[in-house]
Amino acid sequence: MPHFTIEYSANLDARLDMGEVVEIVRKAAVETGIFPLGGIRVRALRCEHYAIADGAADFGFLAMVGRLGAGRDLATRRKAGEHIFNTLSAYLDPVFAGGKFALSFDMHINDKETSWKRNNIHEGLSARPTVIPGCGEDASRGSRDSGPGPSDHPGMTRTN
Repeated sequence: MPHFTIEYSANLDARLDMGEVVEIVRKAAVETGIFPLGGIRVRALRCEHYAIADGAADFGFLAMVGRLGAGRDLATRRKAGEHIFNTLSAYLDPVFAGGKFALSFDMHINDKETSWKRNNIHEGLSARPTVIPGCGEDASRGSRDSGPGPSDHPGMTRTN
């Protein structure tokens, strides 16, 4: 974890590149330093059918939900959430400038008692040197409370 799911109005396809949006969110999640790299997922779902406000066809939306595993305190979650939201919001400034648009981001914490996972990506990352594309020197795989960090992975390299 975390897993980010983005739902967006189909009319945004003409106004932005959703591939860039998912990469912006992924990089921002890495930059927080609190998430294990192998757990980060970002997906975007285009909403073909939607209605906004008074039904004006030019209104658009992007609604993102981040699902997190339990174990991080509120201050840590809030700081990470603000970084991810502010990064995405800044990227979307031209969309706001070009028309009426709504952006939202909510974090949800999964109950570990009712959440099942199977993932061998972490194992694959620790078995080879890893470059974290698009992240500066401060990028990391995780933190003490969220999974393996850089010091736990011999051979990990970083690049700008």
